[in-house]
Amino acid sequence: MAHCRKAFRLGKFLKDVDSLRKSRATGYLYLLEALAYGGEGVLAKAGVLSAEQEKQLAYLSVWWEFIGYTGSISLSLIKLRELSYKEAILHASFEQKRVQQGVLDMSLNRQLASVRALKALRTAAIVQDIADAAIAINDILGGDLPMLGHPVTLALAGLLSGSISAHKNWNA
Repeated sequence: MAHCRKAFRLGKFLKDVDSLRKSRATGYLYLLEALAYGGEGVLAKAGVLSAEQEKQLAYLSVWWEFIGYTGSISLSLIKLRELSYKEAILHASFEQKRVQQGVLDMSLNRQLASVRALKALRTAAIVQDIADAAIAINDILGGDLPMLGHPVTLALAGLLSGSISAHKNWNA
């Protein structure tokens, strides 16, 4: 497993442990959360899985992550298109009021700014998912692609993803 992937998995593991720690679920819901947040990392660290089982589960996990990134990118593109449509309508309304009535509608202007900010965040999420998917593809293929498997490429993808995540969480 590449160093970039190990750092990614460590960060994910720490986030998942924190999520489990903060969980208020009980019974079967806690088991589902443990499976969702724990995955192979918690099970392996707890000694429930052998090294070979952990390796196999990690491979399956990377595939599921890749599928998840694909779904997330698709949904984000749909939401981005909806936001673009909303932006066009708001912009047309704003311009219509400005030209016909000579009025700058500050309420429409704030709504327009809000939609543009949401578009920027959605675009950043797409870029982040593409960077994470590239790392997952490298792991699925075992680092066999010369350009994608290069340590600099993987480090830059991880840095890009981490930077976007930090920006989103900083503003949250």
